[in-house]
Amino acid sequence: MTATIRQPFFVLALAFVLTAWACNCDSSTGSNGDTKGGDASDGDANGDGDGDDDDGGKKPPGTDGPLTTEIHVVITIDNGYGFGYGSADRINHYFEGQADHGAAGIFYCSTPCESDADCLAACEGPPGTANCPEDLACDEFGTCNHDRRGPETYIVPADAARTNDYLYVIAWSDEAGTQGFIGQFKDDRGWNRIYTGHGAWEVCATGDNYDPPPQGAHLDDTGPPLEDAVLDGVARIGINEWIRRCNLGPDAPEGEKTYSEGWVSIDEANSRGHRLHALSHEAEAGIANFPNLCGRQPEDADRGDAIDPDARWLWYYDAEKITNPDSIFTSSEYLGDFYIFRLPTRVVIAPPG
Repeated sequence: MTATIRQPFFVLALAFVLTAWACNCDSSTGSNGDTKGGDASDGDANGDGDGDDDDGGKKPPGTDGPLTTEIHVVITIDNGYGFGYGSADRINHYFEGQADHGAAGIFYCSTPCESDADCLAACEGPPGTANCPEDLACDEFGTCNHDRRGPETYIVPADAARTNDYLYVIAWSDEAGTQGFIGQFKDDRGWNRIYTGHGAWEVCATGDNYDPPPQGAHLDDTGPPLEDAVLDGVARIGINEWIRRCNLGPDAPEGEKTYSEGWVSIDEANSRGHRLHALSHEAEAGIANFPNLCGRQPEDADRGDAIDPDARWLWYYDAEKITNPDSIFTSSEYLGDFYIFRLPTRVVIAPPG
């Protein structure tokens, strides 16, 4: 079981796949949770991401305009993941991947805080070490996110993404112990709370078997590259190229088909019966460490990195290898990861009713 590396809460210009090193595919950087928005660049003069220089206020709400509110995100994945956002065709803002080993880095709550001094006082280890980085800070969620414990926190700035964008989560596992993805996505007005388990989630299994490094080396794990690259002497297809292939679906030419034959969801399976599966709360109780997730205990309710009880663990279900869908969360079978999960931003910011 591996977990994600923890950072202070990341204001993405949202990216999804985290590490302490922010990378944005437009050669700009997002910021690490103590400021909003970062330096996201999108190739046009007004910074709206659509490539033109002047919107003139003509974009109708809910179609292709900027977000009307921030999106607040809390997520964790067993084993490794990254986080970002962009269009249906590519991730435009991205934090590189990370992975952890051990239950504390995946499931347990971070230290609560009101100031940076609270985080430094609670630090486990001497300053400048992995669990006590020199830039340890109290994030806007009131957590010491750099202590690398449990879920990570993010803010998607309203002016950095668009209503027809997607939030992306890239996930990979070591096929040992447990694996799964869980999180919550809230609009800052308090109108909507979208959880993993919501029907709008999609996943594409790439079939590119990316594994976390062995324990002790996980701090250097940045996950699959955003664009085609050579990692440790191995040529890797980039995440954005995989998104293109996922969008081709079952009609992709030979050599470009993904393991899942495109996007699948909880309700939409592929031709082989593969789909996205959400673990029931009853079944969760029988899986080691899952009940220990930050937010599962009543005393966690006020923690900034607590994930609400309504959220459910997600993973990819390969019906040809696994009979009981709930077994995917503990199976040692290779099931086509790394995965690309995505959720439309419009689902999170839609007005109630």
